[in-house]
Amino acid sequence: MDSLYKGLARSYQPHIFKMLVKFIALVMLYLFALLYINLNLDISYFYFFFLITGLILKPKYLLSPVTMILVYYLLWFSVAPAFALRYKGISFSDQAVSLSYIYIITSFTVLISFSYFSEAYFLRERNEFRSDSVVVKVDVSNVVIISLFFIWIISLMFYIMQTGGVDHWISNIDRAFLTRQGAGGTYLIFILTLPIFIFLCGVKFRHDWRVLLVVSTLVLILSPFIGSKQKIISFFLLIYLPSFFNKKLELPLAIKIFLPVLLLFLLGNYFRNSSWMTWGDVLSYSLNYFDTLDSLLIIIDNGHQPLEITPLFLPFNKFYNFYTGQDKFFDMSAYYTDIYFPKAWEIRATVQFPIEVDLLISFGFWLGLIPLALYSILNAFIFSMSVKSSKVILQYIWFFLFIYMLSHLRGGLLLWTDFYNYVYIVCVYIIFRGIERRDTIC
Repeated sequence: MDSLYKGLARSYQPHIFKMLVKFIALVMLYLFALLYINLNLDISYFYFFFLITGLILKPKYLLSPVTMILVYYLLWFSVAPAFALRYKGISFSDQAVSLSYIYIITSFTVLISFSYFSEAYFLRERNEFRSDSVVVKVDVSNVVIISLFFIWIISLMFYIMQTGGVDHWISNIDRAFLTRQGAGGTYLIFILTLPIFIFLCGVKFRHDWRVLLVVSTLVLILSPFIGSKQKIISFFLLIYLPSFFNKKLELPLAIKIFLPVLLLFLLGNYFRNSSWMTWGDVLSYSLNYFDTLDSLLIIIDNGHQPLEITPLFLPFNKFYNFYTGQDKFFDMSAYYTDIYFPKAWEIRATVQFPIEVDLLISFGFWLGLIPLALYSILNAFIFSMSVKSSKVILQYIWFFLFIYMLSHLRGGLLLWTDFYNYVYIVCVYIIFRGIERRDTIC
């Protein structure tokens, strides 16, 4: 037995040494980034910090939580400030900008380091098989798919009727979703059952391109009712999720997924604003979408102080409103949108205030790094379970959380939607846990 332990220890020593070298490199890179900011160097080149970090802590899998962290911080806090018109003239010489980026790179470093090293730990004993030597079989009952179809189609019908009817949606297709009221329950049923239906269709018919094309067309037709660009894109990806869930992060695969996502994003922006936008405006306007840096600058420029409100507890106002009939704010982004963008809040549109604002106001920032690290560890654990388990529904659950990470990164540690989303995840697991894949080696 002693020889076995010694053999295992020797096998892990190179791995531990490699992780230690990466950790030291990450710390040095973080210190260099702080120096870069303090020297007031050109913000346009700050994306190198995120890129080099991505090379040091390169995620093993395409759907690793590390991937989402890299994509978010690279787009919202590097590419957008460098190229979007709204950030023209931004500079580290502005004290608010430099302080914002100190918060940004700190939260980024905590998120990516705890995610990467936790994932490496949880997946340390996973056996790998050559993908071309494995045949995956999954049996999904037709009864399940048909039942889900009728649930979401009936809820959609009620959702449309409660929000003005078909004529209203046709005549106001670019604003009907934003001005919807009185259909919270039916919309929730629709938006939570449709993606499971899409995913299970993708699982059952993963090799039948005709069925996948029909489901893709269905998502396109339903996109005005889905509303959110983030959800529309994620629903399209769900169709093909079984074919790339366990794939390693490689450039050809990343490009194959990135280009359709980019196209959907640009088209979504165009059709949402088709009443005034020309095709020439699409790219510049789309870059302006990545605006959470603006929100963080607003908070710092206006001298908001820790604990002036408690964003962490605002979501609980949802229950208070339900029982009292009042309309207290239950979302940090909604609270600050009403103050700084009242016209947007009149139609219940929100400007997103990033997780750094929550850390700053709720915890004075630095203390908030503890729950941020715990959130990263939890995500890494769930992801590792989805990779190792034969239960297909765990793939759906992790993908749901993978996309949902954007909501947290752009909205705070605790969101009011957490109260039903995490209950939903548990229910989905209980109901569909019996669907398993069988991997056989050829």
